[in-house]
Amino acid sequence: MPGRTLLLGDRCIQSRGTLSNASGWIYGTLSRWAAPSQNGTDLLFPVGDNNNGRSLTLNFSEISTAGVISLDFTGIAPDPAGLPLTEDIYILNLLFPEGYWNLTKDGTFNFNGTYDLKVVPSGFTSYTVDENTRVLSRITGMDWTLNGNHADGSPALLHRNDLTVFANNVAIAYTEVCISAIINCPGDVVVNNQPGICGNNASWTLRQ
Repeated sequence: MPGRTLLLGDRCIQSRGTLSNASGWIYGTLSRWAAPSQNGTDLLFPVGDNNNGRSLTLNFSEISTAGVISLDFTGIAPDPAGLPLTEDIYILNLLFPEGYWNLTKDGTFNFNGTYDLKVVPSGFTSYTVDENTRVLSRITGMDWTLNGNHADGSPALLHRNDLTVFANNVAIAYTEVCISAIINCPGDVVVNNQPGICGNNASWTLRQ
């Protein structure tokens, strides 16, 4: 329930614990022990809100020092600081208002290299979710960034790989193809590759 924390593992003996999750989720905060013995292993955080399970999974290439990672889902619209962003042919103007994930780590946890991230966008219906939908992240109070590399996902599971910075917030961005459009252009313009002088002025802008 909101305001409560479930800790998986034991800080005193640095035991990572075991999670078996076939269905359901935690409406609150899940904290779990992460250790070097879990390098390359999916660390599942089955969290969500009152209506939807919105799990997040981390996979670290090299945990150097064991510690506790905590995660919860906040069902309020994230602020759009740092937008718009572009990646490849896509522009990101809007974040899904359904909410975002909060990640924290204790003072002992540390990692080298990169990590992969997966999120379940259940109930994210404000915009279309498809294989091109981007996962953004940020450090608390800073701008959203494209930390890592996009990997094609699906409406059921979104991916972001090779992240290098431990993120405190994770959100989903509505992704559109960035198209250049000509405006104020005469209707009888013929485009060709022949050199010449244009007798009309035209301007163009990015459609966002």
